[in-house]
Amino acid sequence: MCVLVARDRNDNTISEVATFGRPSTEEIDKVLEGSLAKDCIFLSDKHPSFRCFAMQKGLQYKSLNLNKGIRVVKGIYHIQNVNSYHSCLKIWMNRFKGVATKYLSNYLHWFEFIDSIGKDKIQKVAEIDLLLRACSVKAV
Repeated sequence: MCVLVARDRNDNTISEVATFGRPSTEEIDKVLEGSLAKDCIFLSDKHPSFRCFAMQKGLQYKSLNLNKGIRVVKGIYHIQNVNSYHSCLKIWMNRFKGVATKYLSNYLHWFEFIDSIGKDKIQKVAEIDLLLRACSVKAV
């Protein structure tokens, strides 16, 4: 399954199942539709679908040629933020010992939530959840 991940420098993230194999321009558009600012710089690997998508949307586009070892462009454009997210997502997903394709999107959004609140806030969320559950228990 192809999971398309878009992430900016502020850790705003979109992760969604796109297709089997490499995504087409239309599949990329379906996932990212309405999520990118017109003045953003769209950065990806060198796959032609990404370049075509950026051109169709009128976005400024930069590509990395990972096969040639080009991982940074002009010293500031890189996809390490996305690569780090991928790594953490894979580690987190391993605990489930496989996920059915029809539920994959749910798991992706769950992880987006966990990532968005930050690891230091997970304990606080757990405490609030425990308190809410304790207060909502019905007396028998």
